[in-house]
Amino acid sequence: MSRTNTQSRTSWVTLIWCAAMAIVIATALVVLNTRPHSGRAPAVKVTGRSDAAAVIDAAQFKDPRQQHAYGVAHQVSAVLNHLYCWCHCHESDIFHHRSLLECFESDHASGCSICMGSAEIAFTMTKQGVTDIKKIQAAIDARFGPDAPRT
Repeated sequence: MSRTNTQSRTSWVTLIWCAAMAIVIATALVVLNTRPHSGRAPAVKVTGRSDAAAVIDAAQFKDPRQQHAYGVAHQVSAVLNHLYCWCHCHESDIFHHRSLLECFESDHASGCSICMGSAEIAFTMTKQGVTDIKKIQAAIDARFGPDAPRT
């Protein structure tokens, strides 16, 4: 291969790499600017169904934590439909979930500790008699929001 062809190929590879990095940076800026920056979740616009009709059956999962989370989602689906999920699937161009409930209407939540943990908080508080969605969301914000302690 001639030196000119090698230089041309190197230039194209560099150009493609730079374009890819520009796309990555632009995407990161868009995501950062659309995520809520305060420690409080944005309001969730409750739309669609609030029952568990579309929640995936917990028996489809082998992992006990996934089974438990999807089982919980079935039990408190109406509550989850009012809650914001801090994994930012709401702002995602891929998912654009309307609420925490929708995370459990696909296998999305099965791989997300934020979704599963948020559902567990909602379930526990509901079973303790808490019915105020704002209190449940505040507990989720404290555990998973931007001001939550990172471990």
